[in-house]
Formats: sequence, structure tokens, C-alpha cells
Amino acid sequence: MMMILGILLLSTVVVALLLGQLAKLSFRERVLQTAAMLAAAFVFFGLVVLVESATH
Repeated sequence: MMMILGILLLSTVVVALLLGQLAKLSFRERVLQTAAMLAAAFVFFGLVVLVESATH
């Protein structure tokens, strides 16, 4: 379970940084975008865990 979370977070950071690079965002904008995407990833992971625990 923790490995899946790690992969999700790592891929989220990589995608956010690549999108920021492509869009020519400033460093501050990249940090904000990465933080927002990480928050969304945590929420998604939490919902998956909640649904999985409710079905067992």
C-alpha cells in the first residue's frame, strides 16, 4: 500500500514539474502547481483506501 502511495506521489511530482516546464511557469507557480497536484493525489489515495476498506 505504501509503495503505491510512493509511486503515485513521485509520478505526480514528475508530471507537475514537466507541465510547469512546458508552460514556462515561474518557480513559484511550479511549486504551487505541484502542491495542488500532491493534495489532489492524497485525496484520491484517501478515497481509494476508504472505498477499499468499506468493501471488505
